[in-house]
Amino acid sequence: MQAGDFVGNIRIDQTWGSAQVMAAAHELNATYYGQTTAADATPGSGGPSAQWGYAVGAGLRLNFPMIAQGDYFQSQVNYTQGALRYLFFTPNSNWGKTEGANETFGVLSDCVYGAAPGVPATSTTNCQLTTAWGFNASFEHYWTPAVHESVFGGYYAVNYNQGTGSANSMLCVMEGNGAGVGSTAVAGTGLQQQLVDGFRR
Repeated sequence: MQAGDFVGNIRIDQTWGSAQVMAAAHELNATYYGQTTAADATPGSGGPSAQWGYAVGAGLRLNFPMIAQGDYFQSQVNYTQGALRYLFFTPNSNWGKTEGANETFGVLSDCVYGAAPGVPATSTTNCQLTTAWGFNASFEHYWTPAVHESVFGGYYAVNYNQGTGSANSMLCVMEGNGAGVGSTAVAGTGLQQQLVDGFRR
């Protein structure tokens, strides 16, 4: 069984603008490590335990009619562990960027877990929640009632528990730079920092 997300917010709207704080709870129910033996296929014995992730955020909008009628500034900041859809506002998908001869690739996943093939009891990891945060802001200016423009920007960072768990190492092994599986995974040189910092460039 899997529970739906629990979502709530508190918001105020006034002539000066609006403000809101919000939060969500998201259950992560991962699939089995791998159906390699009959025991692995038994419900509850072949996969990591279900965990709860969450997201929290705050938003602010300020109206600026003193500059021009309709002008406003708005911004939002969000933090999440195990619920990346609330940060990126899209279905789970991977992220990539090409700049000249360089390419950066990042994985958007609520959690990372693994096990050695055939022996899930000896090298398994529980679902290691992904930490991420982001900030965005924009300003809308009306030159005339019919002509207006927007200026906006944002910053997002994703971290796979570097230094405190094996999630980042397991991703590096998956990309071909590292050794081991599950809790024994060790990242190779170079790729570890690239995977973690790819979203920050």
